[in-house]
Amino acid sequence: MLATGSQHRAADTLGLDAMGTPAVDQKMPEVEDAIARFRAQDFAGAFKYLQDAVKKQSDLPPAQIIMAQLFFQANVAAGVRTWLDKAAFELPKDPQATSFSASCPARRPHYRSRPAVHQGEQLMTAFTGPKKRKEAMQPQILNGLASIAEVHEEWATAQETSRGLVET
Repeated sequence: MLATGSQHRAADTLGLDAMGTPAVDQKMPEVEDAIARFRAQDFAGAFKYLQDAVKKQSDLPPAQIIMAQLFFQANVAAGVRTWLDKAAFELPKDPQATSFSASCPARRPHYRSRPAVHQGEQLMTAFTGPKKRKEAMQPQILNGLASIAEVHEEWATAQETSRGLVET
């Protein structure tokens, strides 16, 4: 069952959250339509509207990432994993797709991948996309690194990375 609440509330929460994506303009008709489609469980329709929104607002994360975020907000872990995997596969040069897929809280700990998060960090350094999106990714990458370090019980690394997260 999908989360309840008005479309407006859902659009409001489509900003920075536990998944760390940049805010989405809640007045964008494409976003409102995507949320309506998502709530009606028309996920292909929601994805199409999100693709249109990303074309209009270049500082948004890829539509696959936003779909994962919608599933995250609806508390549907399988949907989160599916869309993050899709993002990582279809967008191998996108730092957000790579790091999210590796550090997603919906993943079982033994599937979390340290090399993929580090690859995301390297891709972020080379990222030439919108500055706003790059700034939004920095804490996400650090959070992913800290999360992976915790899973592997590398406490010093987790603590050091968390300090970097606080400083951003």
